[in-house]
Order: sequence, then C-alpha cells, then structure tokens
Amino acid sequence: MKNSSSIEPQFIISEELNTIHFERVFPVFNILQKTSLIQKIFTAIMNGQTSHTKANVTFNTEEGYKQVQSVILSKNNDWLMLKGGKYIPIQSILNVEIHH
Repeated sequence: MKNSSSIEPQFIISEELNTIHFERVFPVFNILQKTSLIQKIFTAIMNGQTSHTKANVTFNTEEGYKQVQSVILSKNNDWLMLKGGKYIPIQSILNVEIHH
C-alpha cells in the first residue's frame, strides 16, 4: 500500500458514495499516524458541528483512492457520517484535511 501522503485520489461528489465499493482493509499506519488521523477526524467533527466547516476525506475503494469534500457530523467505531446522511467506513479512511 502506498503512503497516504503520496497518493493521487480521484475527487468525487458525496452523492457518488452510494455507488462506491469500499476497501475495508485498514491502512497500515504507525501509532503516530493513527493518532494523528483520529485527532483530525475529531477536529473535523467539532468544526463541522459548530461552523459547518468542510473537510476533504481521502479513502480507499476497490477502484482506488477517492476523495470527497463534505461536513463531517459524527463517527462511531465503524462509520464516519457526512452531511446528507452519507457514510464512509472508518477502516477505509486514509486522511482527513480540514478547510479553514
């Protein structure tokens, strides 16, 4: 698997998430990378809930790396919930970038 900082994801709109076949193999991260990703997710959730700030979410699919821009509303152990009722499996997420 490529390092998440060197990938070239295909940008999609959130409505396309309904047609995506996610790759549910958790990316190989060291503990610092995993901690950083979790912090980014929680920051994106706080920003999404308070000021509707969008984030870019990069994730792995059967067709390759994809990226979607949306407000992140919440997460549980299995799913990241985006505005509009769209979901991405946590195990597929490679990176989250918050817009300021």
